[in-house]
Amino acid sequence: VSPLLKVLDQMKTPAATDDNSLLLALLKEALTGNIRTYLIYCINPQGLLDVETPSALDLAQRVRGCATKAQAVRWNPKQTERGIREGIMELQTIIMSQRDSDVHSIHKLAEMTQNLQMVKNQSWKKKREESEKIKAKIKSCKSSQSNQQISGGRHADHNTESTETVKYLQEQLRQEIEEHLREGRGSAEKVQEKVARIQQLKEALREETLKSGVVPEESQLCLQ
Repeated sequence: VSPLLKVLDQMKTPAATDDNSLLLALLKEALTGNIRTYLIYCINPQGLLDVETPSALDLAQRVRGCATKAQAVRWNPKQTERGIREGIMELQTIIMSQRDSDVHSIHKLAEMTQNLQMVKNQSWKKKREESEKIKAKIKSCKSSQSNQQISGGRHADHNTESTETVKYLQEQLRQEIEEHLREGRGSAEKVQEKVARIQQLKEALREETLKSGVVPEESQLCLQ
């Protein structure tokens, strides 16, 4: 505990840097970084008068004055998946170049493959959530249109709601197509997922434009 107290004093010194010691860097990250830290210290009742016990209590008191800084992190499944794939390819190259099978590399490859599948599942879940949001948006627009018709709302309001829904679907479809063209060729599974997503948006857009009775020029291009 006594060395920790000394390092804690260095951390509060303006001239102190992370290069002073590894312990300083670790302690600084644990107490002030984007992390939640728990310090557990067992005190022997028979040793309450020794030097270590007061030092532990002093350390606990000082740590209470430290505050961690939370940082917002946005997880990008595509970037994570790309990084894992690159790591798998590098590891496969290393394994193929070795004459003897490296057990550690094989286990590492299996672990990375499992992680890749987990990321793909999470990415697919995120796409399903986005699809559900689109369906909810369409349902909300249809419900609003029905309420307006029942209450004797104006026909112009009905057309406005339909137009807003069509514009929303057109924008989603445009973004999906641009992303598909930007990414270029990929795995067959990835291309199939993207095509299915685009087809789903096109069908939703086709249904909405037919129900609205007015097909804008932009939607005609999208439906072709």
